[in-house]
Amino acid sequence: MSLVLAVDVGTTKMKTAVVEDGRRILASAEQAYPITIRAGGQRDIDTEHWWNAFLECCARLKPYTGGVQAAVFSVSTPGATAFGPDGEALTPAVLFLDGRSGRQAQRIRDLIGEDELLEQTGNLPVSGGCTAATLLWWKDQQPEIFSRAAMFGHTNTLFGQRLTGNWGMDPSTASLTALYRTTRIEGGWIESIASRLGIPLHKLPPLVNSWEPVGGLLPRWADITGMPAGTPILMGGNDAMCAALHGGVIREGATLDICGTCEILSVGLARALPGRNYNLRRHVIPNLWATLYVLNTGGKALEWFHENFCREMSADAFFHEYIPRVIHDYFDNEASRELPEYEVFLAGDRYSTKDRRAAFSRITLETRREDLLMALIRGNNEYMARHLREMGEKIALSDTIHLTGGGLTEPFLRCKQRWMGEYHYVLRENSSLLGAAQLGHFFVTGEAVWEKVNPSP
Repeated sequence: MSLVLAVDVGTTKMKTAVVEDGRRILASAEQAYPITIRAGGQRDIDTEHWWNAFLECCARLKPYTGGVQAAVFSVSTPGATAFGPDGEALTPAVLFLDGRSGRQAQRIRDLIGEDELLEQTGNLPVSGGCTAATLLWWKDQQPEIFSRAAMFGHTNTLFGQRLTGNWGMDPSTASLTALYRTTRIEGGWIESIASRLGIPLHKLPPLVNSWEPVGGLLPRWADITGMPAGTPILMGGNDAMCAALHGGVIREGATLDICGTCEILSVGLARALPGRNYNLRRHVIPNLWATLYVLNTGGKALEWFHENFCREMSADAFFHEYIPRVIHDYFDNEASRELPEYEVFLAGDRYSTKDRRAAFSRITLETRREDLLMALIRGNNEYMARHLREMGEKIALSDTIHLTGGGLTEPFLRCKQRWMGEYHYVLRENSSLLGAAQLGHFFVTGEAVWEKVNPSP
């Protein structure tokens, strides 16, 4: 038996739960927080919002946390942050939506070469999603912070250091730094790339597996969290990979669709298969990789549509009444409806250094807002279908796609069947949270809830 505190640090909300045996949630709490949007495409978050949300959730769960055997984090990545020597954040945490470092991302491609980057790191740098590009932006724009920083880290680096006093980062979050050897099972920081970019290797955290502890809980946090001093704090991993674990991506070809603020398709791989049109991640479990194909504005696009086209409605009415009605009306009258075209890049393109923008086209005097909404939903699903087609040419895909995320109702499933593909769709709840809990269960009991997957020779 295991009892763990699982923490899911999302883009706009933290979810926490005390979980038994990696499966049963005994108690839960959540807390929303704002992100900051600045000129120049800057999108980040004050790390104290994360920390205060964590303490608030722990306070609500205190009747249950006294007996937990470990705490484990599922984290939005990267959340790149520059830290001082005592772990203080010198910068806000830079989110994957961030657009400030496009020039630096292109510089890395030009200096290192795209072929070498793919062969070693498995990924091509872009703004926001590539930590090395963010580090070079600090070096260019805030050189005093770059020089003063004792460590550069990610979201789980922050929590591990704050709670235990130790630095760390796991392979699933290190994978998108452009500094980590993602394509090799042994992993490790790539000294040759770091030195060419002028990034000191000693400012990159020690690598710790997702299921291993970064340290024990410091005594000063015992009373406020309710956990005993010394409780193991596991390194944890990327939220999409934790969700993939709980969502059944434990073998090659298994697929998970995460429908959140952004939408992410993840396909399991038994060997490293980097590509120019998707990210390659190390999984949070041994000997497995997974793709990460991201639409930066999945659910966020619907929020944007509500704020700009349907602001007379409450959010509840828009999501739970208006959208289902529009979808049903479209399919009932599809033959007589011609939808506009929609380009999906409301927050840029995860796989290009160009400043790509969203757009509606083929609009006429007969176009209604309902047509624009359906065009947006169709465009998002067709964009995700591209990845399934590409991966289907490389490996055998499962005929089942697991789905997780809020608002996955029958109307949305109907849209996925129509535009993403005729797969068997299976709904799963709280996948990022429960995937983290499964890592905690493995640490406590030694019982893996996944099957052993060996890499191809």
